Amino acid sequence: MDEQAEPESNEAMELAAKMSSDSNEPVPGADMESDAQADTDPAKGESVVSFSKIHKLKVNVQAVLGAVPLTVSQLSNLNKGDVIELGTKIGDPIAVLANGDLIARAEIVVTQDEPPGFGLTLTEIVETAGGSD
Repeated sequence: MDEQAEPESNEAMELAAKMSSDSNEPVPGADMESDAQADTDPAKGESVVSFSKIHKLKVNVQAVLGAVPLTVSQLSNLNKGDVIELGTKIGDPIAVLANGDLIARAEIVVTQDEPPGFGLTLTEIVETAGGSD
């Protein structure tokens, strides 16, 4: 089955811009305005950029084990071997963030790679306030 490129909507352009602006690091390919300028048919007044460009955007995904507020004094007194308690217990779900926004919760797993590494098993997908999955 051939996939046809769908015309890009303003909502998709706004999403790409938001994804780029929410992170402190630039998101490769997030500068869609220059691509849209090149792919816009001014006579029709519409963009012909396909959603495939949106799907190729890179998103910074993080797994957050926990967090704890520390004063500058506490931070400056840390030494090698000190333990910072994060407030997360074994078995607690781990927050999964995409560009800083909570998207899921997960359990930590050990991968079968050689040498073994860490991975995540998603246990919950978090609904976003503005739309569907």
